[in-house]
Formats: sequence, C-alpha cells, structure tokens
Amino acid sequence: MVNIGIVGCGYWGPNLIRNFAKDPNCHVKWLCDINENRFRLLQKIYLRSNFTIRYREIIKDPQIDAIVVATPLETHYDIAKRALLAGKHVFIEKPFVDTSKKAQELVEIAQNNKLVLMAGYTYVFSPAVQKIKKMIESGSLGSVYYANSVRVNFGIFRKKESVIWDLAVHDFSIISYWFNEAPVSVIATGRDSLGRGYVDTSFISVNFKSGLIVYILVSWLSPIKMRNMILTGSKRMIFFNDERGTEKVKIYNQNAKLRTINFSAEYQPTYNRSSVFSPWLEFRETLEIEASHFIECIRKRKNPITDGTAGLKVVKILEAVDKSLKYHKKIYIPQ
Repeated sequence: MVNIGIVGCGYWGPNLIRNFAKDPNCHVKWLCDINENRFRLLQKIYLRSNFTIRYREIIKDPQIDAIVVATPLETHYDIAKRALLAGKHVFIEKPFVDTSKKAQELVEIAQNNKLVLMAGYTYVFSPAVQKIKKMIESGSLGSVYYANSVRVNFGIFRKKESVIWDLAVHDFSIISYWFNEAPVSVIATGRDSLGRGYVDTSFISVNFKSGLIVYILVSWLSPIKMRNMILTGSKRMIFFNDERGTEKVKIYNQNAKLRTINFSAEYQPTYNRSSVFSPWLEFRETLEIEASHFIECIRKRKNPITDGTAGLKVVKILEAVDKSLKYHKKIYIPQ
C-alpha cells in the first residue's frame, strides 16, 4: 500500500483526491490546504484521511511514501524539493515548475535519491493521445507534415499565469510525447486583452529539425470551448476532438501527391480520398489512469511516462515562448 499526502485542495485538488482514492494500492493518508474551509466537505467524504494546513507535517510523517503537489505554480518547487530531500516520491501538477533551472534541480535530486518524480501532464494518458502515439510510431500516418491545435474557452483567468502556462502546456506535453525529437525553435504572438499583465490569447508556431511544424492557438476569450487537434501525414490524417463523448479520434485515409503532366513540366496534384473511421478507445477517466500510473511506478520502481525529464522539456518550451513574446522574434530552445 502506497501512503500519499495531497497538498492543495482547491480547484484541481478534489479531482486528484478522488482518483487517487480509487486506486486499491493507494491510501490518501493526508490532505493539506491553507484554507481550512475547503476541508468541510472533504472531511465528510474521506473519513480515513488526516487534515492539516501545514504541508511540512505531511513530509515529516515517516509513513508517507509520496507527496502530490496541486498548489499554485509559484509554490511547486519549494514543496517538491523538501519532499524529495525527505525521501518522498513526488507528483507535481502541471505546469510542473516555473523555471527550467528549478526543474533540472528537481530531476537531479530525484535521480540521485532513486525517487519517482512525475509531471501531471494529464492529456498524455488520454486513450486518444495514446492511440495516436501508436499510429505515429507504427508509420501508418507516414511522414507527419504538420499539426495544429485549438484550445480555447471563456475563462478561467489565472491570477499569476498566462494562458500559455495554463493551456498551451497541454499541447507542448502532447507533442513532446508524440514525436521522438525535441522542438528547436518557437515563434509566438499574443495579447493581454484585459490588461492583467499576462497574455490571455496567443498564436504559437513550434518548429522541429525534421521540418515538422506545430501551430497552436490558445485563448481564454472564446465564446465556445474547443479542444481539438489535426495531424496531417503523407498517408493519413487525424482529427482529435476531445470535446466529443464518443468518436474523439477520426482517421482519414486520404493524402495528396504530385505527378508530372505529360505535355508540360508542371505538376498536377492528385488526391486520394477514401474511408473515414473512428477507432475504439478505452472508456476510462484520464486522470484515473494518470494517478494509477504514478502509484504503479512507485510500487514497481518504474520511470513514469511523464517523468521529471519530460517536465523539464516542456518548461524549456514555455520559457522560449515567453521570450518570443517579450522580444518579438524566433527563439531557439536549448537542447
């Protein structure tokens, strides 16, 4: 049995608590939040859990195996570092930590102490994302020319984060997982429409050495919520719509090629339009899969899919996007 403490019971915390509590190999021994009012309902549901406003009390508990960090971004590093140095495994909710330097330090501490460090990039564990990953690796899409993503909604406005660190982090974690190469550069534009000091809308282009380009639109100022991605390959194309309850992934057996016209040197495009089908996907809450993966990695001493190194890679991209917005130019990402 893995004993865990969850620090942060606010917006996302209850979802983590619920899914970790489902795992038969996990006991949520401690729940922590600086706002005691958040405990009222939780105390009625999680009768076997202890409650505290001091996270250090959890870290000092010798029976605790792991700490789950679901607090504001600026607190992630300090809590995670203290937990790792105390010999606890650590799960950090997205967007991991606020600088690549801090991320690198946490990775090194975890590695030196043989501890599990996992970034909470939930979308990576989606059955749809997993299915697309297998198709990319199998070569059934052919060479992927480009991908584009639209991730917009009306609110929620974060107090100390831009829409990039809140929403685009999902796209960066997905593309980092899908493709076996790190992006080399980014170009971003954005707007702080309401004058809060953080951009609420951004258009981002991510470039890879292979020629792959990923276009991303994120915004908190959209009349509708959209969560969709398109991948265009030389053999097939994919439309991933996470807003749908069923048929989230549609595979289009179509492509375009060029042929030379006999009587001229010009090229004539030929189009292959064939069937469209939706593969079967496991019907299971993605956050439950992610929580179970963390517990399994602790029990079996496995490296998480979204380990600390994966967290570091995404933070490097986020930093590069911020620099591109600040200096209005292409930024190269350190490898």
